[in-house]
Amino acid sequence: MKNIYKILFATLFFASFISCEDEEKNPLWEPTVAAYVFIDIESPVLDVTDIENSTFGGALTAPAGNVASFEVKARRVSNGVATDYSTIFTTSTFPTDFRVSGPDIATALGVDPADLLAGDRFDFVGTSTGTDGSTVTFNSLAPDMQAEPGQKQAYALTTFIACPFNQADMIGTYTILEDDGFSATGETQFEIIAGEESGDIVLVNPYDSAGDFNITINVNAFGIATFERQDGVLTEEICCAGYSPTNFRSSAATSLALSCIGYLELKFSTGLSLAGGNGTGFTFGDGIFIAQKN
Repeated sequence: MKNIYKILFATLFFASFISCEDEEKNPLWEPTVAAYVFIDIESPVLDVTDIENSTFGGALTAPAGNVASFEVKARRVSNGVATDYSTIFTTSTFPTDFRVSGPDIATALGVDPADLLAGDRFDFVGTSTGTDGSTVTFNSLAPDMQAEPGQKQAYALTTFIACPFNQADMIGTYTILEDDGFSATGETQFEIIAGEESGDIVLVNPYDSAGDFNITINVNAFGIATFERQDGVLTEEICCAGYSPTNFRSSAATSLALSCIGYLELKFSTGLSLAGGNGTGFTFGDGIFIAQKN
């Protein structure tokens, strides 16, 4: 894993010297000729207090103008049981809105809307068909488009029926499901404790860093989480000596802390600098941290 970050670090420096005219030589550059569809999520969760009227979704675009159709299938995961995927949305017009309510999803899946529960998860998978007959799915995307929330891919999306946040219900031991490679030792468990305010939780050294960094998260009434820039791991523990600790802060994508199911999903941006700097000179890009309460 440390070698991966050395390669990434070298790539970031290399990319900065490539001119606009030579974009195709940039290893991070991807041409926009495939039949890609992107989404700007405007409503990230369904409101448990208004399931019938709240929606998940946002604006769909096809920048290259070469998408003939786009289909979205959905499934429900409730109490660990997943349904089959069923088609819930299709379009041949761009730009357009993709917005679905709880009853929309339930109807498509053959589920009684009255059976929907706080904490239910809905997974969406998209398939676009190009005007040339080619298809694009999540597996067609380059790794950077798959992994970074800021890429706005519309092919693998998730929403929840958000439950009212309760700090006490978030307290406990968590198992890390995804750390984007930032764990200093590979430790997979950490504690969440109460913060100073009722909407605050504290992740106790989640990356198991020798720097012993805690990360404080603020959560609103509907489980939307935000966090200011905070150090999370000593950079030399994951790749490179001579730099300030790697810091983490909320990215533009939505982060969640769902107390009713003990679920944490943080979308973050990173920053670091040469030792003695202010921690914002370089970046590992955007990432995701997912953990489930034991």
